[in-house]
Amino acid sequence: MQNNRHTPTTCNAYSLATCFCLILALCYSNSSQADIYKTTLPDGSIKYSDAPEDNHNLSSKKVDETEVTSVGFPEQQKAKQDRKKPTEQPAPKLKEIPYNQLNIDYPLDGEIFHNIGGELTVNLSITPWLKKGHKYVVRLDGSIAGGPSSRNSIAISNVYRGEHTLTAEIINQQGKRVISSKPIKIVVHQRSAIKANIEK
Repeated sequence: MQNNRHTPTTCNAYSLATCFCLILALCYSNSSQADIYKTTLPDGSIKYSDAPEDNHNLSSKKVDETEVTSVGFPEQQKAKQDRKKPTEQPAPKLKEIPYNQLNIDYPLDGEIFHNIGGELTVNLSITPWLKKGHKYVVRLDGSIAGGPSSRNSIAISNVYRGEHTLTAEIINQQGKRVISSKPIKIVVHQRSAIKANIEK
């Protein structure tokens, strides 16, 4: 017949394990049931602790676990306050693309005109594009004859008989020259009124 009685060694082992579990349960129970006290300090700040204040000028009030969990201890509050906000970085400035080239597309360099009545239209092109606030200017023999204009087709006057030099410029909002074209030469032949009358 099998003997179901435990040996003394087995009983001692069970007893030790049981005692150990009871000690752990008691420790957990004491730590989880510790009282929390809320004290309002003279400067208006709130202090939480596991014991009431000894100072008779201060009143400590026992609070429940829910309030402490939602508010947190002073160290936690200070840590939140000290947590630095992410520094706002200024938006990066777009790099300004410079002009590559300004050209006079019309008239052509060395082109000869007859009897244009002093009027001429100059067509321009810019690479990459005309920037906001910038304007085209056309010079005839060094003096401004057309513009400022945001249009790349500019009519100029007083282009009479003889050889002339045309240049184009782009100016900014302050009127400062940003880029210039290469100068071109044109020749204007004007039929004289006296000769025209003789031929009639």
